[in-house]
Amino acid sequence: MYSSRIQRSHRCCAVRAASVKTAFYKAAAFLLVLVCMAGLYPLAARAEYNAETPRDTVRVGFFAMDGYHMMDEDGRKSGYGYDFLRLMARYWDVDYEYIGYDKGWSDMQQMLENGEIDIGTATRKTPEREEKFDFSRPIGSNECMLTVRSDNTSVIEQVYTTYDGLRVGFLNGNLCNDDFDTLSKEKGFTYTPVYFDLVADMEKALWGGAGGRACIQLHAGCPE
Repeated sequence: MYSSRIQRSHRCCAVRAASVKTAFYKAAAFLLVLVCMAGLYPLAARAEYNAETPRDTVRVGFFAMDGYHMMDEDGRKSGYGYDFLRLMARYWDVDYEYIGYDKGWSDMQQMLENGEIDIGTATRKTPEREEKFDFSRPIGSNECMLTVRSDNTSVIEQVYTTYDGLRVGFLNGNLCNDDFDTLSKEKGFTYTPVYFDLVADMEKALWGGAGGRACIQLHAGCPE
């Protein structure tokens, strides 16, 4: 597969504004600044911890996305989002409970609003979401990409006449969907959307042909 960049945007950690633990998360958001500087400065030693002190458990939305949230058959977790949370825990003495690996990104937003999870990552800050959630400072950037199969030579990057008539796979609730729709209007091409709940299903449809000739994906970048 190869990809053409559509849009870049910042992603934040989000917590439910009405959560009783919001004060803890706001403090953690401040500490994110320190975490983002971890690559430039030596990490401070972790404060001494009394084993008898009760620790808060934070329920984290952990949706499956290649390179961001991954888990192997033995339950070992990895990915940018997972590594970031582990790094943040050096400054925020809590236990994480990872929830929702069998669910999609759009499910995380609803679970956060319902109080089923305490914190979600990879969330773009919008005025509508700020009415529901509190946000950290940016923890990274993502790029919206148009991804096509490598054997598909009919779609040429930024030659928008070749985009006309595409069936494009989208993740439900993903703001990149709006970015692509805006691009189509600006560049004058039409497309047919096909919606999916899971990234894996969208990619499977791309290779199998059921979902269409291209798909919109989120590609995690470096913190900015």
